[in-house]
Amino acid sequence: MQGRGLVSIAVLLLSAAPVLAAVPGDGERLAATCAGCHGTRGAAPGSHIPVIGGQGAAYLKKTLTEYRDGTRPGGVMANLSKGYSDKQIGEISDVVASWKWQNTPLAATPKGKKLSVSTAACAACHGKKGEGTVLAPHINGQAPEYLKEALLEYKNGTRNAPAMALLKGMSDADIDSLVKNYTRK
Repeated sequence: MQGRGLVSIAVLLLSAAPVLAAVPGDGERLAATCAGCHGTRGAAPGSHIPVIGGQGAAYLKKTLTEYRDGTRPGGVMANLSKGYSDKQIGEISDVVASWKWQNTPLAATPKGKKLSVSTAACAACHGKKGEGTVLAPHINGQAPEYLKEALLEYKNGTRNAPAMALLKGMSDADIDSLVKNYTRK
């Protein structure tokens, strides 16, 4: 009887192995915590918090890793990301990237005003309409306040990225023009 019981348990465990192997990682559960600040499915409701749902997975992974490793400033994000392994960061990034992009309700309505700066340099990385690329974020549809804050951080050297060095020589009026161009509904 005892041998039969062990065999039954072994058969049960072996039959469950494919199901157990198919259990997804923690990405969904971990990504759900992003809603506390970034809104449901990453559709940020606030003026100083970026929309993250639908951003590229590679960009999200790079950003979270930079926060965790201390190479990108960000008080709350730096602290939160320190608790994630590379695997968890990858899972979170994949899940958040799978969410549909939603422009913030705070995006500006275009006024048809001529820009004082060319957006060609922005388009080279962020796409023709600011829709994002593999490693550059979707910027069209972000809250104007968030986008301006981010651009000023790059301009002032608080955030560092070689491609963003072009902001160092721009005036605040030029940055305002870029923000108006890329925060349209």
